[in-house]
Amino acid sequence: VQTCALPILTARRIAEDLGFPKVKTLSKPIDPVALRSALQENFTEVLSLDLPAIDRAFEDGELILHYQPKVDLKTGNVASVEALLRWRHDRFGLLPPRAFMGVLVEFDQMTRLSHFVIERGVAQAAAWEKQGLHLAVAVNVNARSLDQSAIFQWLSSALTQHQLAPDRLIIEVTETEVLGQGVKTMETMSRLRMRSEEHTSE
Repeated sequence: VQTCALPILTARRIAEDLGFPKVKTLSKPIDPVALRSALQENFTEVLSLDLPAIDRAFEDGELILHYQPKVDLKTGNVASVEALLRWRHDRFGLLPPRAFMGVLVEFDQMTRLSHFVIERGVAQAAAWEKQGLHLAVAVNVNARSLDQSAIFQWLSSALTQHQLAPDRLIIEVTETEVLGQGVKTMETMSRLRMRSEEHTSE
């Protein structure tokens, strides 16, 4: 114990001198489950994310989408891609959604985020279409965004602006979110499906 005390105290002092926040104290041997839980519980607090930081992320291009291919097992071809949201933070590096999604919910930014991922996803799908890559893009959208009366018109405008067929956009919403958000959400999803089917039949 005496042998390990000096390095531990030295590390603690260095961290304090550099201004590193302490998440939690864990005893050795470190339990991976306890470590993961401590990081998840304190991630948002450690990052000190606030509304001005969120505004900068939207306005300065810190929020980005990565695209994960989905392969058709029958043909082996890439049938579509899924848009994965990341925050390219200037201090903390590339952050996954779990690190900042709670802050977006807290500051009522989910509709803004839904608009962002749809706009970027549609723009990327249209760019690929012009290059001869016919890929549908799947984006995750919060059900509360679909519960707004203007969302259908906004989606239609985005598709028209980028000249993208409706069947190139896949909107993914968890079943529990849809069930909890009421009639407007179901109505919007039905109208989007009808528009896609109308375009396919033309």
